[in-house]
Amino acid sequence: MSGRNKNALALGYALICVLLWSFIPVFSRLSESSLDHLQYLFWSNVLSVFAVGCVFIFPRARREIAAVGHWGLFLCQASLIGVLDGLYYALLYYGFNHENAYVIAVAQYSWPILLAVLAAIVLYERPGADKILAIALGFSGLVVTVTRGHILSLEISNPLAVGATLIGAFSFALLSMLSKKFALPASLGSLFLFVASTIFSAVLVSAFSGFGWPGASALPGVIINGAFINGLSYILWIKALASGDSTSVAAMVFLTPVLSGLWVYIVFAEPFYPAYGVGMLLAVLGGLLATGLIGLPRRRKNVGP
Repeated sequence: MSGRNKNALALGYALICVLLWSFIPVFSRLSESSLDHLQYLFWSNVLSVFAVGCVFIFPRARREIAAVGHWGLFLCQASLIGVLDGLYYALLYYGFNHENAYVIAVAQYSWPILLAVLAAIVLYERPGADKILAIALGFSGLVVTVTRGHILSLEISNPLAVGATLIGAFSFALLSMLSKKFALPASLGSLFLFVASTIFSAVLVSAFSGFGWPGASALPGVIINGAFINGLSYILWIKALASGDSTSVAAMVFLTPVLSGLWVYIVFAEPFYPAYGVGMLLAVLGGLLATGLIGLPRRRKNVGP
């Protein structure tokens, strides 16, 4: 497969992830009646292990098992990524519980920028001007969306919560970069990632909360979030990072909060502000730049006489 086709495939995988991840606020809100955030994380991880495990009924997924050359190294790598995943969500939920949600959303979605930086430093990827502009447009769309156009209204009242969220964002950026560097098999890597994340979240629940079963009202949201929004999407995310340029893939992620605002408006009848439309336009422009469907004008080389 040519480099152009591989990058197009990677962006397709990333776009599916964006669509799935954009439903996180909807299903987490539907499930918050009977579970705290750590319990929700634990049960989502349990369902993710089950959902990704079901993928191995297909022969193509089972072939990944035979392809693992060094199981000790593989388990260490997958476990490290799993702990980073659990840390990301635990710190993100801490941030949402202790600081304004809009401030935390901006801090949360610093991770695509951090991923682009890590990819440049560790993986030696050198994004062009169009990819850098895509990241800038995407982040601008995020800020416009979460502030409803009042950019200067963001006030930080709890620096610790924001700092925790930024550490969580760095954790997910590091997770994404390492999954590409380690070249983990997508299905098998996701399975053991969620096993490690489940163990990590179980430790957090036992230390800071308590185990409890999801109530009937919370169960559908936990199942959908664990099986699809988190579980199967990670297989596609690992495939996206393995197939394409990290900066291009990261730029697509800024569509997530914009779409989330749209779903919340549709499902919960919350107001849809004009700034959401502006944010969506900026995020879409960033996505188009990332995909190469539009590009910056190129300087023409002077041709000698």
